[in-house]
Formats: sequence, C-alpha cells, structure tokens
Amino acid sequence: MANIAKFGFTHVHTVKNPAYKKGKIAVPFRSCHIHDKSPDKFIETEPKWLTRLGYSEVDTETGEIIGHNSLETNNHKASNSRKIKALDKFCGQFQPQYEKRKVSMLFYTFTQADKAKVDIKDCIKHLRKRYERREMKIHGYIWTLEVSDKNHIHYHMALVTDRMSMKGQKMPNWLKADSIWGRRTGVEFVRKNIRHYMAKYFAKNSARVQGLRSYGVSYSKN
Repeated sequence: MANIAKFGFTHVHTVKNPAYKKGKIAVPFRSCHIHDKSPDKFIETEPKWLTRLGYSEVDTETGEIIGHNSLETNNHKASNSRKIKALDKFCGQFQPQYEKRKVSMLFYTFTQADKAKVDIKDCIKHLRKRYERREMKIHGYIWTLEVSDKNHIHYHMALVTDRMSMKGQKMPNWLKADSIWGRRTGVEFVRKNIRHYMAKYFAKNSARVQGLRSYGVSYSKN
C-alpha cells in the first residue's frame, strides 16, 4: 500500500457558518474583564467561519501525484493549530532545562474565569511580583483558556521558574493563587513532562469566548 502525503494546499472558499448564531451563549463577566460597552461576553460553541481547502496527494515513495482532494476546516481548528505549535515551541525550550534540573515547572488551574476578580494578564502580573519578592525568576509561561462541556470557563497554565526543592514539603502558600484570582485555583509541581499536563487542554477546539484570547505565551528576555 502506497504511503500518501498531502501537499500544495490552496484556498477554495470561506463561508459563514449558518449555525454560528444559534451556538452563541451569553455569559456575564465581572467588570474587570469587560473592555467594551457590552456587559456580557459570548461563548462560541460553533465556529464562525467554515473554510474548504484543496490539496494534492502524492506517493512518497515514487513522488507521483496520484490525485486531488479537499477538506473542510474552520477558525476554531486554525486557532487550535497555532496553539499546539506554540506549545511545541514552549516544550522544546524548557523541557531540556527541566530534565537537567535547571528549572522547576508548576501547573496552575484558574476556575470560574467569568467571576474572577482579575483577568489572566493581571493575575500573572501579581504572581510575578510574588516570585520576585522571593528572588525567584519566572523564565516563561504558557496558558490556555478552556470552556468545559457545561460551559464553565477556566484557564490552565504552565509556569517555569528557578529550581526549587520541595521534596517532602507541603505546597507553600505563596505559590497558591486563590487570593489573587478571587476564586478557587490549583497548583502542583510538574512531574516528568509538561506536555503531558497541557496537551489535552490545547487540543480542545469545541468552544471559544468572544473577545478573549484562547492562549498566551511568554519567555523571559534573559
């Protein structure tokens, strides 16, 4: 059986998804999250744009073009692809350092984002100050916004900092973020591989929150 590869993707057409409007769910956010005149934001359970791409199929052993085909994608899938590429780059940067025990990695969960007292940007800013007060440097972080099957909005974040030794000790209170976020949060040290923690959240593309970024990533300059 021939090994077939796809190449030469071309845009065929893009149309608005007829199910988009019916898939919008209004969610009231606290004022700190509102940057326009609307008191609500919308969960988009359906993608807004549907795109068809054409491509050629080639036999990788002979180089022969054996056919042409097409596939349908959408703006949620396109966004998800960018997220996964960002995660791959992040893991490529920090996983080797983690394995050499040069850094520590922590995994945060921030629940009930629509009711939190700060947005994700300000939350990270406050967390950074906490680390700095203890002379701990944040080398990088990556987060993703997730909408659960029951339309609960929350964030997951991996954070890389200076190496810490906490063997046999409880999680220090200063690493927890409940008082910053204003809602329940979780934090744990990453074991073995950060991609195992983040990949399942980055792979989801079933819903988005209108007006909010679906992921963010940052690397220290030094």
